[in-house]
Amino acid sequence: MGTTDKQRLYQSHIAAAEAAGISLAEYAREQGIHPQCLYGENNRQRRKARKSLAGFVRVEQPVAPVVNSSLLQIRLPNGVSLAVPVDPVPVAQLITTLAAL
Repeated sequence: MGTTDKQRLYQSHIAAAEAAGISLAEYAREQGIHPQCLYGENNRQRRKARKSLAGFVRVEQPVAPVVNSSLLQIRLPNGVSLAVPVDPVPVAQLITTLAAL
């Protein structure tokens, strides 16, 4: 359904009221227009805008990386013991690199 001449007229009045920074009621009073005409058109435009935004949007959830966490236990000569969570892959690479030295 297209926009009628009357709707376009009310839309121009609504835009003028917004540009003047005054309420639709005040603008309508100044222009001798029934305020409900402007409010009705304004509500129609908002419903139309909401309708065009309605619907579903596909949301893809990123896959979280799987981390196989292991504990590296360190026992120092003075008896202190530490348990540190580590990723086993980099630790294995480090051990391989150190063994090759």
